[in-house]
Amino acid sequence: MKISKPLITYSLVLIISILLLFHFFLTSRNTNIIDKNTEIKKEAEIIKVKTGDIIRALHLMDLGIRGYALLPNQANLGAYDSAIYYLESTFVYLEDALAPQQFPMEDFYSFKDSVYAYVNLGELMLEHLQQGNREQFMEIYQYDYGYGTWLHYLQFSSQIEAYENAIFERADSRYKNALARNTNVFIVILLLVLPTLFYTAYQANQSYKISERLRVSEQQKNDILGTQNITLEKLVKERTEEIETQNEEIIAQNEELSEANLIIEQQNRVITDRNEYLKDEVEKQTQGLVRANSELIQRVAKMEQYAFIISHNLRSPVAQIMGLSSILKQTNNPQDIDEILPYIEKASKRLDTVLKELNHILIIENEPNRQTSTIDLQICIEDVIFTLRDEIKASGAQISLSLEVQKIESVQPYIHSIFYNLLSNAIKYRDPTRDSTINISSVRNDDKILIKVLDNGLGIDMKKYSHDIFNLYRRFHTHVEGRGIGLYLTKIQVEILRGTIAVESKPGDGSTFLINLPARG
Repeated sequence: MKISKPLITYSLVLIISILLLFHFFLTSRNTNIIDKNTEIKKEAEIIKVKTGDIIRALHLMDLGIRGYALLPNQANLGAYDSAIYYLESTFVYLEDALAPQQFPMEDFYSFKDSVYAYVNLGELMLEHLQQGNREQFMEIYQYDYGYGTWLHYLQFSSQIEAYENAIFERADSRYKNALARNTNVFIVILLLVLPTLFYTAYQANQSYKISERLRVSEQQKNDILGTQNITLEKLVKERTEEIETQNEEIIAQNEELSEANLIIEQQNRVITDRNEYLKDEVEKQTQGLVRANSELIQRVAKMEQYAFIISHNLRSPVAQIMGLSSILKQTNNPQDIDEILPYIEKASKRLDTVLKELNHILIIENEPNRQTSTIDLQICIEDVIFTLRDEIKASGAQISLSLEVQKIESVQPYIHSIFYNLLSNAIKYRDPTRDSTINISSVRNDDKILIKVLDNGLGIDMKKYSHDIFNLYRRFHTHVEGRGIGLYLTKIQVEILRGTIAVESKPGDGSTFLINLPARG
């Protein structure tokens, strides 16, 4: 079977492509090998240096002890402490580095024990000096106990040198092998690419000659077709005249059909209009159901939250009252009764506070009459500032207004409550290390009004509390009194006004509350 020339070319190109991919893979792999071996060589050199640092640290320790013996001051003790610290860090590094290299660790630990035996002897000598026992110091000092450690060091250092040199040589051998493989693949690719390029150039030249012959043949064919087209044009003209006569008859019949089509189109238009009306009605009903379903889901979620809050926040005061009442029943001592009654009263007040807060939330969410009016934001904010005048004076807070939008159509009590809660929180959670500043601004944002309340207070960690900012009874700073209800009420009131509220905050940088409200209620 004869193999076609294009198939040969495509096969060579495929082989070259595979080899190029293989070359790329080898290059990447060899690069990793080179980088890894470079790190191995570098680590081997560091291990050698660190091994030598051990004996230098021991010399420094000896100098510190002898120096302290001659001149007992803190500088010589500093040299001793530095030597001990450096010995510990060096042994930690060597242990972490030698274990992965499969070094015989029993030799390492034997050398380490020898060094620390000498260190313990040095520590004993230093204790004798610090306690004034120079005779006992001299008894130890006159013998060269460090000679055995020095011999052990020479043996261990030689072992490290030989072991790391072997690792270095293996890494260098892998590096050279990687370069050799890379070079061999490149030579094979080059030997295949050059003949393929020459063969491709030859085939391109042959293709050009064939295309030239095809062009001449096509020109001759076009000349023949030109002669035939003249004859066909005459025949087409005659046939066209016959068709025009038939078309005149068809046009007369079409006029009658057009009148019938007009009536059908009018009926279709009526049906289409009716369908569009029904479609709009269905869409309105569907949207209404979706909104009702969404509101129902939100209400169920809130009811579940209220149930949890009631079970959680009422359990503690009720349990306290029940426990104290039980104790009260079991005692007849007037002094015990006088001590228990204030606690019962305190728990009762706490229970009453929780019930009032929950009742206040339910009243706001279910209030039927929310009449809107034109509200002057500056007057509203100034009224809130007057209400908080004692807190503002005590804190020294500076409040500035930048109101691009002055008036808004909304519910007056809700707007007043929103500003009250945000300003109250900004004052309460101010940073005691700097002057408190609060800025309130308003700008128009399409068909909404954006209100910003910015302070330089303590701020909130949004990474930890972003999902809990507006939840009921959630507090993020416990050094001041609070119930954790203000931001929850603010969110409810903003949502009732068909608006949104968000917060940007960072600990130490303050907080910015962003409120988007409809321009018209």
